[in-house]
Amino acid sequence: MSALKKRQKEAGLCTQGCGRPLHTKWRCVECAQKLRKKSRDKQKKHLEKGLCTNGCGRPLHTKWYCVECTQKQRRYAKDRNRSLEGWAKMISASQKSKRGTALSPETIMSAWLKQGGKCALLGVPLVLGETASVDHIVAHSKGGASDDANIRIVHKAVNTAKSAMTDSEFAALVRKLIPWAVAQPGTNEAA
Repeated sequence: MSALKKRQKEAGLCTQGCGRPLHTKWRCVECAQKLRKKSRDKQKKHLEKGLCTNGCGRPLHTKWYCVECTQKQRRYAKDRNRSLEGWAKMISASQKSKRGTALSPETIMSAWLKQGGKCALLGVPLVLGETASVDHIVAHSKGGASDDANIRIVHKAVNTAKSAMTDSEFAALVRKLIPWAVAQPGTNEAA
């Protein structure tokens, strides 16, 4: 970053040189919109020609990318989601986009570390970006807060099954399912 852009950023001004206040990390609203439009127009031109939207010049393999760029995108997403910080930031951002409020990445990382990377309900090891999921003990839809006391990390399947139930409602459901589960063929474990 040039010294001028660094001074502009420190002063809270757009780094495109327009002198307006920052809206994003680097740009004002107007400059950010112009750059997004320019980027979308460039992508549109590539798509019309059947070329990768990353600008590498190779033919499309998926809706947006060529084979090589698709593989890079997948590797990047997988690596980012497998680091605790990357996964926590991704979850925080998705919570914010869904609800307008976000769990802080620090709260998510704290819960993960406190639990030692294991599901709070099953005790099984979790894999970031695959089996790990953030659970509100008291569901957000029922007024539960997004803080350390109301957050735990659980297996995705458990979180999906629990949905917005309280712990006691979920435990009652599981108790009702145990006789059915034990009676299934190939199941020789008692709860």
